[in-house]
Amino acid sequence: MAHSSSTEQEKTAPKNPTKSTPPGSGSNEKFENINRAILFMPQIEDIEFDIPFVNEFEILDYSDYPKTQQFKKKLVTVQEWQSFTNQQQVAPDIILYLIAPQMQFIRLDTQYLKGLIKYYAKNNSQPQIIFVFNTFYKQNNPLFTQENIEDVCQKITEIYQS
Repeated sequence: MAHSSSTEQEKTAPKNPTKSTPPGSGSNEKFENINRAILFMPQIEDIEFDIPFVNEFEILDYSDYPKTQQFKKKLVTVQEWQSFTNQQQVAPDIILYLIAPQMQFIRLDTQYLKGLIKYYAKNNSQPQIIFVFNTFYKQNNPLFTQENIEDVCQKITEIYQS
């Protein structure tokens, strides 16, 4: 699941599954290449949206948090993170793809999702991508419409069928 900061957050559960939360590329375009690096995808250069290449990013490890009430910070290079050895340990089995339907599924979202699917298909690794609607309300009124949800569903379907 994505979040709106520029760091990778992870926590190892007692029986070794790791929950990883890369920064949300949709919440801030500047995080897109961090997100891509974490998911082993090629980075993009986009001058229009000022999306910088990244050589390193922070990991916040919450594994010991229940005991220590602290997290560990580690600066990791993209090269180190994307090494074959590390990929064997942290490659995703499941990707929760968080979508705010009221924000609509625009061209950049379509490009990102196509790139994600294409990358994992090319590398013979198919993590399950589960789409989750992140719905927002203001004073108990939804900020999204049924049309927003239908539009996103239609675009996702079109991407998978292309």
